[in-house]
Amino acid sequence: MKVLGNGVKKSQKNHDFYQQIFKDIDGVNLFSAINEDFYSNYWLNTVLIDDCILSKENVKDFFSQNNIETRYLWNPIHLQPLYNKYIFLEVIFLV
Repeated sequence: MKVLGNGVKKSQKNHDFYQQIFKDIDGVNLFSAINEDFYSNYWLNTVLIDDCILSKENVKDFFSQNNIETRYLWNPIHLQPLYNKYIFLEVIFLV
């Protein structure tokens, strides 16, 4: 369990580092726990980037050149071929 705890601490430290990198960049959002009632081990850091700011290819290349592994997550279900013929309604859920 000690090894697991150290891994979680490292992931959380990486997340804090990414927060510092992205905090002042408009159009770049790092997903984080919304308040102290939530706990995340940050095994996966998700960044949402407006297309008009940076291309995902440029971001992926930049991180790769700096030895930071990245990957594209997945396309939203309404953009997948099986569902693209259906109407998409955007709904915002308040927490």
